Amino acid sequence: MRRPQLPAPNDDQGLIWGYAFDNDTHVLGHSGAYYGVSTDMWFDPATGAGYVLLTNGGVYFDDKNPSPQVAAMNDLNFKLMELALALP
Repeated sequence: MRRPQLPAPNDDQGLIWGYAFDNDTHVLGHSGAYYGVSTDMWFDPATGAGYVLLTNGGVYFDDKNPSPQVAAMNDLNFKLMELALALP
């Protein structure tokens, strides 16, 4: 599931999981939103540290129309990954 699949929709996506950088950490996971719900699951394959975030309220990531809710969700994701990596 971690290996990019062929044909891939883009170069950094595996089997529904995508690679992203969270500060200096190369993380693997997936995010999504639908009416009334936003979700994220990210982990660091090198350490196994990660988190799952389930929220009520749809926060849709739209680069053309950024919102305070998107900024808050991004900040929360970075903080959760930071905390997960700090655990023993």
